[in-house]
Amino acid sequence: MSRPIALIGFMAAGKTTIGRRLAKLLAREFVDTDAVITAKYGPIPQIFATQGEATFRRYECDVVAEVLVGERVVSLGGGAITYAPTRALVAERAYRVFIETTPAFTLERLKNARAARPIAGDTPTVESLAAIFAERLPFYRDADLTINGDGRTSTAVARELADLLA
Repeated sequence: MSRPIALIGFMAAGKTTIGRRLAKLLAREFVDTDAVITAKYGPIPQIFATQGEATFRRYECDVVAEVLVGERVVSLGGGAITYAPTRALVAERAYRVFIETTPAFTLERLKNARAARPIAGDTPTVESLAAIFAERLPFYRDADLTINGDGRTSTAVARELADLLA
């Protein structure tokens, strides 16, 4: 496969960790769009707080357009595909892999997360995460490939993906 591989899925699904491992297994470059956004525009929670989600989504789309080239493995933010221009760009340029997790798994991951998740709020619950997840699920399901990441190690998911993509 000569197109970039775009990892999509809900927040805290493990896209970055899985992406790093997958890129190593496939001998490809890895890019995390959230890291590029932070380097170019500043901390994501600060962008949300001072400029709003709409501005953040435009920045995110610009970064996705910049990094979805070659044979990279690219980790997208959990809400990237909710923005129509980004969704169209990813569908056109990349092979989309949905790393599927549940809101309960996400809540457990968020309890141990180092990074703030502006969309989740200060005190997320399974119910609040399930509502966000339900809004995004149709976009995630449009992926070229879905893999279960719920409760699995990032290494196991990356290895299965490498085998499926070989």
